[in-house]
Amino acid sequence: MTSFKVAVLLATHNGEKYIKEQLDSILNQSFEDYKIIIRDDCSTDKTFEILKEYKNAHKDKIEIFKNDSQLGVVSNFEKLIQDT
Repeated sequence: MTSFKVAVLLATHNGEKYIKEQLDSILNQSFEDYKIIIRDDCSTDKTFEILKEYKNAHKDKIEIFKNDSQLGVVSNFEKLIQDT
């Protein structure tokens, strides 16, 4: 049984430019009963490194996954839904 009421799903690929802003916006909400679940689709920029930093800083709020091979937008999001 899950201990949170809302799952925020983010499927990402080369999102280095905006991922910090997205995560900060979610983390700064007053509602606290949520988990952020992120699946990276083989980014070639620093997206996954940024995700790891946020995961380490917010262990109870963030889960991250990284694909072994690039799936594309739709398949990456479908896999993300399966993860929940």
